Amino acid sequence: MELLKAQQNSNRPSNDISIAPDLNKSIPIFNGVVMMGDRWKQMSRRVLVGNENVREYYHEKIFLCQQIGMSFYESKMQILEGLYLKELSMYLLGRNHVDKDDLLSDMVEYERPVLYDFSKQQVLKKSCYKKRLRQVQPML
Repeated sequence: MELLKAQQNSNRPSNDISIAPDLNKSIPIFNGVVMMGDRWKQMSRRVLVGNENVREYYHEKIFLCQQIGMSFYESKMQILEGLYLKELSMYLLGRNHVDKDDLLSDMVEYERPVLYDFSKQQVLKKSCYKKRLRQVQPML
């Protein structure tokens, strides 16, 4: 009988047990190290996309290259590989750049006329398309 009472008492909740966590205790935080291979993958996957600003791409790519410890020449080659405009990469490849600022100024300088020509071509395409529509006669 005493064994039964002891089991019943053990099933009752105790006032000493708290389910809520103790917020005064510090929680260990994982301070992981980013591996060099992961940095390399992140840098190589970073490419210039569609309407992205060349300056934003350049600064982020340079930062990623510096984290890996690349020289300026290696960084330049990685930047050129990530460009979607083949003409721009060929233009920059043929130029002699002394430092990062020189490369950036050439990229920005080249981008301005390309954007102007691109918008001009779009306008020409639209006007040619409208002319073709006017020339088409409905069949009766």
